Amino acid sequence: MLLPCVSAALCVRTRGGESFLFDTRSGDTYEVNASAIAIIECCRQGLTVDAATARIGSTYQGDTGRIREDILRTVECFRSLGLVD
Repeated sequence: MLLPCVSAALCVRTRGGESFLFDTRSGDTYEVNASAIAIIECCRQGLTVDAATARIGSTYQGDTGRIREDILRTVECFRSLGLVD
């Protein structure tokens, strides 16, 4: 299963160790952690959920089942906010 595409209205900014997602359509800004940015990058690269799980799992050690669940939950959150299509 492919991850969804990132909305064309989404801008990602990192400043001083803090990362933000900015929705240019709504004007909303969201402060996010590094794993959320990694998931956005996986979406931008058109990765599958399995490939994203492997990539993120290589950075954040843990149970791959839980990492996969976290990715899917985060993607659903992004979808509900209109940040991915």
